Amino acid sequence: MRYCKKRAIRRIIFFLTLATCISCEDEQIFENYSKNIVVESYLFPGNTIGVKVHRILHFESADSAMQPVDTCQIMFTWKEKTYRLNPQGNGYYALIDSSLRIRAGDTIKLQLFGERIKINSTTVIPSKPSNFKSSATSIQMPDFSGGFNRGAFQNFEPIEFTWSNPDNSYYMIAVEPVDPSAKLINPNDTADNEGRIRVFRNEPAISDNYHLQPFQFRYYGYNYVILYHLNPEYAALYKFTGNTSLNIKEPTSNLENALGIFTGINADTLKIYVY
Repeated sequence: MRYCKKRAIRRIIFFLTLATCISCEDEQIFENYSKNIVVESYLFPGNTIGVKVHRILHFESADSAMQPVDTCQIMFTWKEKTYRLNPQGNGYYALIDSSLRIRAGDTIKLQLFGERIKINSTTVIPSKPSNFKSSATSIQMPDFSGGFNRGAFQNFEPIEFTWSNPDNSYYMIAVEPVDPSAKLINPNDTADNEGRIRVFRNEPAISDNYHLQPFQFRYYGYNYVILYHLNPEYAALYKFTGNTSLNIKEPTSNLENALGIFTGINADTLKIYVY
């Protein structure tokens, strides 16, 4: 489930820091967001509750765009009980409490306090996807003995994934290898400089099915196909960070007085064997 926690926030920080350089006019934009604070928190049932807090800086290179903030007080309210998160360093705060076991349908409130900072937000944990099924449990790749060729997939059928969506919720499919060291199908599709695995994902959508094409798998062997049940705030953030027009004057956020995201996520997983 780690994919959901990384890509979107990297992109929003990139766009916001880029916009800082565009003109002095952007100073007025950021003044309304608690001195350029970006908050990131994804709540999964059964997982440790954590929050990342960074400050967007003026910068001359992309390498100096963010600064961790380790001096905040962060409180979670769940079922009329309030819990304090402890700083772990590098802008990360965590709550490890066996009595707090968030479940689908729970409402969680966030309060963050700091020097001239007061940030609030609320989210609900979505239900676990139901009736998640696939039309096949394995898929065969074309013969690439002569080299990788995407045209070789022309006559191969996709795998259909279906699920129930009676309330018109947002869902997203992601595919990642069970074994991160598995063999890449396309040998030219190498890992990036940070060593992250290649993960396929589709855009969040109100849907109850998805056809996964053979060429959308990146690795041989067993692959997790993860179906994420998302709240609207995640879909809105994804849409904003994918907007090449850089409409920075209306950045999306479900946090009061900050940028970023505070959202509940739930998921179900199937395994598909690729050979």
